[in-house]
Formats: sequence, C-alpha cells, structure tokens
Amino acid sequence: MSGLRVAVVGARGRLGRLACEWIAEERGMALVVAVTRDDDLAPLLAGARVQVGLDLTRAGIGAAHGLVMLRAGVRPVIGTSGVSQAQVQELDVLALDLGLGGLVVPNFSLGALALLRGARTVQGVLGDGCPVMIEEAHHAGKKDVPSGTSLHLARNLSGGDPSGDGDRVSIRSDRMPGSPASHTVAFSGSGESVRVAHAVHDPRAYKAGILLSLRYAAQRSGIAVGLEEALDAGQASGSPWDHR
Repeated sequence: MSGLRVAVVGARGRLGRLACEWIAEERGMALVVAVTRDDDLAPLLAGARVQVGLDLTRAGIGAAHGLVMLRAGVRPVIGTSGVSQAQVQELDVLALDLGLGGLVVPNFSLGALALLRGARTVQGVLGDGCPVMIEEAHHAGKKDVPSGTSLHLARNLSGGDPSGDGDRVSIRSDRMPGSPASHTVAFSGSGESVRVAHAVHDPRAYKAGILLSLRYAAQRSGIAVGLEEALDAGQASGSPWDHR
C-alpha cells in the first residue's frame, strides 16, 4: 500500500463514509484505517502508521481528537464544528513543538471559500464600518448554533476578532427539517444593500476541499484555520492538488 496514509475518524457518519470512498479511490492516497466511536483512537493510529487523520465526528470533540492525533505523530485535519480559537492555539503550540502541522476546516466546500472571498470584496468596497448580517440555515439535526462556517465568516469580516464583533457582525441561525446547508452574508450600505450567498445541495461539494486539505496538512508546519491556504497552495503547485 503506497501513497499518503490517511485515517478517517468518524467513518460511520454520512460524510465519513463518503470521505473513506473518496480517499480510497484517490491517486496518491491510501485509506489505512476507518475509526468509529467504538475504537481506541491512539493505538489504531500508531498501529497503522497513519500520516494524516481526518476528523469528521460530532461537534465539540474535534479538538480533543486533534491532540490525540498529534501525540501519536499524526497530522490532524479537523472538519468537526466547535473548535475554539483557544483550542486552535493549543493545537498549534503542540504541533510546532512536535514538528508537525494540520488544519482546522470550518467548511470543506470551495463555494464556501468563494463566499468568504466575495464578502471580503464587498466589505472592501462599502467600507469596514458597514453593518454585516450572516444568515445561516441547516437541517434540524445540526447541534452547533451558530455553525462553524458562520463563526469563521464573522471572524474574517470583523478584523479577526474571535467574538465576531457583535456591534457590527451579527448572526441569525435557523434549523429546519430538510433544509440544505446555506450561508448568506448581507451588507447594509448607505441607501443600498448587498447579499452574497452559498448553499450546498449535495455532500460531493466537500470532496475537493477534503482531498486538498489532506495533502496540505501533510506538509504544513503548525495548525492553520480554513481552506484558503490549502487552495492557494494547490493552485500554486498545480497537479495533483487541483481537484476542481
């Protein structure tokens, strides 16, 4: 078995099952272990000689899994919501101390990254003082409110303030049965408004971002946040990073 040795943590979930298929089919990658909630994570990672671990578990436990991965010599890609700025810093300190790296990804969709970049462009034209409303909707079973994507958007549109600058950037969250994952960034200018929107209708939207993130984490030093650096690195180096 050759190629980048990858573990998927949360392999029985909807996205976890798909990620296992995508990695197993991907040239230059090898799915070496599929981890479920019944498994003891650290011994499995060590025994399979995993290089990069993809966490797709439930909200709130991704950071703890990331620490386990790093201590096992594995580079984490955390796609689970609920990783705080303080937890990212803790992961980063440990990764650098161990000579490793990884990535925390609020949203693996390339379209969500396009939403962020488009929102930054609008904000640059209308001015940083322009009020911003982030509106997000997800299926009724999504537990984290607001979503990790919304918090990532808020931090980026409020000058990096982890709080999202409640005076200028606000978030409205809806949870409805059958609702697709959608995010809209609305700006109120002087006598005008601008809305930038994105929605995911099929989980295949996450495939390119997952594969890019795994490759990027394999050569990253320290812990980065978001898909942006991985995409930029992939575009700069060309094949085999460009999976769009």
